[in-house]
Amino acid sequence: MSPMTCSRSSRWLVLAALTALFVLPLAIMVRFNITGHYEGLYLLHQYHSGRYELTDDLFVGQGERLIAGIDLSALPKSGIRDLLGHRGAGQAHLHYEWDPKAGCGYVKNFLGNGRDITTYLGRFEDEGETVRGVFVGGGPPSVAAALQNHPYNNSGMTYFDGARWNHLWCNVNELVASGVTAMAVPPSRWRFLGSRVEESSRQRLTVTSSHEVGIDNFLLRIDRRGEFVAGASFMRLDVRVTNSGTTPAIFLYAYGDEPWVGEYGSSRGDIGWVQDRLITREEVIDTARYSHAGIFDYGNDLIGEGHTFTTTANFIEWGGKEIPTAYFSNTVGRIAPPPERMPLSGNRRFIGLEWGPRVLAPGESATYNLAVGMAAFDPARGVPLKPPTGLQRPDSLP
Repeated sequence: MSPMTCSRSSRWLVLAALTALFVLPLAIMVRFNITGHYEGLYLLHQYHSGRYELTDDLFVGQGERLIAGIDLSALPKSGIRDLLGHRGAGQAHLHYEWDPKAGCGYVKNFLGNGRDITTYLGRFEDEGETVRGVFVGGGPPSVAAALQNHPYNNSGMTYFDGARWNHLWCNVNELVASGVTAMAVPPSRWRFLGSRVEESSRQRLTVTSSHEVGIDNFLLRIDRRGEFVAGASFMRLDVRVTNSGTTPAIFLYAYGDEPWVGEYGSSRGDIGWVQDRLITREEVIDTARYSHAGIFDYGNDLIGEGHTFTTTANFIEWGGKEIPTAYFSNTVGRIAPPPERMPLSGNRRFIGLEWGPRVLAPGESATYNLAVGMAAFDPARGVPLKPPTGLQRPDSLP
């Protein structure tokens, strides 16, 4: 072997050794999580393991673990695409992105005149676990990376009025619980079975996801179906719960939110509303009389807030044969008894629905029909006005 060949071989050996010296610790210390979303490049700290994670997407709830990142979704080409291909168009239409494998995405409902309602689905963490499927919550990476509140207006479900984002709904507070032991299981602990786009066009979109939940000694399968129609200020959500086990299932289902309407991070100004009046105290709603309710960013006279807020309003409507308990509260999940009804105040003003407990025999299902979205304020009536959703009231069903 010539000296030149020996020298070249030595250099390759040294290079290989140096590469191993740097690459092997990197492979040990860094978990690569490339989802194919290519929203950017983000380095996160994994607190539980002491390692790091390199990923191409960022969900709400991960911002506190962010060490460094590059947000590719914020590049000018994205803004040009939105301006020319989507927001600039006059006719109402839909634009969406959905990852069936990861169970996450978003839907932009362009209303015309520079306005849109964006709904983020399955783009957030809860209790340190990623929520996957048709669950309202999360935002784009640029929002997830922010630690101050204002950018979070563009998260959950949000309305862009042509000038600014107006927050409508936060990450959903949803759970199933045992009717025997009260053991509660949030969506982050539901087993994700898969998702798909069932129907897709510029005028209509249907996305589904399926899940499995074990509670006590019974097993539930939960199928979710979200439907969007161009120009409509809401999404239809159908949730079917099936006892897929061999023993009777006694459970309850709950859906709610402290939505911070108008401005993310603040409940100031938020009061309740139903079809014919405003609600300024904690209250259980008469669901024999009302089939929808919402939060209105208007100001509570009982605590001297005045009326200098955005007048943004959301709503949730319930239909079908399953009748919930519906309520407004200052505490998440707490139904205040009449003697303790306090003025709606503080930063956790909450609207909640609860069904059950009820019993499902093996193979039996219960379906919960909802519409979740934005209502328009009608100054002449003094209360917000819900758009028609097509949901049937329980008393109108055969």
